[in-house]
Amino acid sequence: SRGGPAEAAGLLSGDVLLAAEAVTLTHVDALLRTLAQWTPGTKVTFAVLRGAKKISVQASPREA
Repeated sequence: SRGGPAEAAGLLSGDVLLAAEAVTLTHVDALLRTLAQWTPGTKVTFAVLRGAKKISVQASPREA
């Protein structure tokens, strides 16, 4: 969403989240379970596939 943690971290439409803190994300449920482990505001490192390039970004989850 606009102004959310993903935008603040520099994630773009079309980016694919591969892992969060080395936990492989195979589907949305895995992402949600993984994010629930962290306190809002904690910096989390994500492995992201952008086009053909793998990059790392940090984001701070917040409460929904």
